[in-house]
Amino acid sequence: MLTCGESTLNFDNEDKKSALKLLSPTWEEVSDYLKDNDALILPVGICEQHSRHLPLSTDTVVAEYIANFLSRETGLLVAPTLHYGVGLPCDKVFPGSTSNHLEGHK
Repeated sequence: MLTCGESTLNFDNEDKKSALKLLSPTWEEVSDYLKDNDALILPVGICEQHSRHLPLSTDTVVAEYIANFLSRETGLLVAPTLHYGVGLPCDKVFPGSTSNHLEGHK
């Protein structure tokens, strides 16, 4: 279960099915998938600082967890995670934090 503010997501069924990963099947299996589906899930989790107690991968871990949950619920493929996003200018002073300009994400 994930609680954020007043919202709660229940992840109790996470072990019942496996998430479908784009990197796992062959290109022929992806071709078959695309006959019935025209969408996939693209997790985006920027590599940036989260104070002294969390790793730089915090956003990535959360994005992948939610993407895998959605894949199990919908049957959609999960694309490889995009580890770059639009960060705050103040994060640039922390080693390891990465950021792109907003124009690159349009």
